[in-house]
Formats: sequence, C-alpha cells, structure tokens
Amino acid sequence: MRQCSTELAKKIVQSDTGRKILGYVSPIYENGPIGLWLFQVIGSELDELKGWITEIAVQAYPQTVTWSIDIWEQQYGIKTNVEKSLKERRDLLVATVRERAPITPYKMAQMVAALCGGVQTRIQENIAANTFGIYLNTLPSNVDETEVRAAIDRCKPAHLIYEINYEQASLSKNYWGAMLRMMKKFEIRQVN
Repeated sequence: MRQCSTELAKKIVQSDTGRKILGYVSPIYENGPIGLWLFQVIGSELDELKGWITEIAVQAYPQTVTWSIDIWEQQYGIKTNVEKSLKERRDLLVATVRERAPITPYKMAQMVAALCGGVQTRIQENIAANTFGIYLNTLPSNVDETEVRAAIDRCKPAHLIYEINYEQASLSKNYWGAMLRMMKKFEIRQVN
C-alpha cells in the first residue's frame, strides 16, 4: 500500500482509514479534490465505526466496563450504588459473576478478594472435618463481613463449614517479621 504523494491529498485526507483507502486506488485520484473529500468523509465515518466497535468490546467484559455498568448490575440483580467508585462497582460485579459459576477454592479466594477491595486472600481446605478457612490479609474493620459471608453462603457447597480469619504481617526496620493474627470464627450450618 502506498502513501499519499501529493500535497493536496495530504491536506484533505486526514483520516487514517481514508489514507488507507486512497492507497488502494489509482494515483490519479490524488489530484481531484472531490474524490479526496469523498475518501476523507468515508474514512472518518469508518474511523468512528471502528471506535464504536472497540468501545463495545470494552463494555463486553465486567473487568473493563464503564458506561454500561448499570446494565450489567441490572442483569445480575446488583443494587446500583452511585456513591461507590467505578472500581468498587466493577469489583462487586466481577465477584457476582464469578459466584454464579462452579466454585473452586481459587475462584472463591478471587471473589472474596474482589468483595474486600483487592485484599490478599487465601483459602485453606480441610482445616477440620468439612471445614475450610478463609484468610484475609487485613484488619476486620476494613471488611464488610456481612457482604462477604452472604456471598460465600450463596456459592459454597451446602455441607461445608468455613471460618473467616484475619491476619496482617508487619516488618520492623531490621526486617524481622511479626505476625498479628486476629481470628474470628463463623460456623455456618445450612439446614434444608
């Protein structure tokens, strides 16, 4: 594909797609202003269409959604809270989408982390009979535990019990580690 060679073509055809189209036709069209303006108009319309397609692709995923987050929230039954930031709303949306899929410990840890604003989370299985532990690397005051427990209850297998544990590590100047662990246990038994 060749580039625009005349000054008139460079001046009129500013659209990237218009220049690309111009590269596919005979060089004689670079001398006619009417043809050049047609290439510019067609190219600018196609550039705009390309932008829309790119934007729709961004809106198709809950991790990148912007203006269509209200539609996503309505689809998944999430109450719209405009006081939360876009990132917080996205995190809640991603957590809701993930909890509807088959759950593994890894997915559950991701869901809890998203609900807690990206807090480092790990799941330890079989800490007791039919029990798994959820370990959050934060203080209890930083977590809406009611929301976390409700999400876990919706997606965990009915026969399992869980404990929510808080742990936070801090390092001194000498890089000696000190671990502060605050444990709060919740035993949930589902009865049908």
